[in-house]
Amino acid sequence: MKEMESKGEIVSLTELTEELEERDRKDSTREHSPLKKAEDAIEIDTTVLSINEQVNRIVEIVTKSIK
Repeated sequence: MKEMESKGEIVSLTELTEELEERDRKDSTREHSPLKKAEDAIEIDTTVLSINEQVNRIVEIVTKSIK
């Protein structure tokens, strides 16, 4: 949203969320090469994490996996 605003595009959070959900729906249901999460993917909910907390969480996961 901030990126769009910096380009002079004004969009509501609701509108942006709907657009992202529609894009994701199209990408995951297309006939050829639909996007899907890898079986061994590790999902991290970053909703309430700062950038530093996200990086720290990723480093923690990688560190554990190589030990």
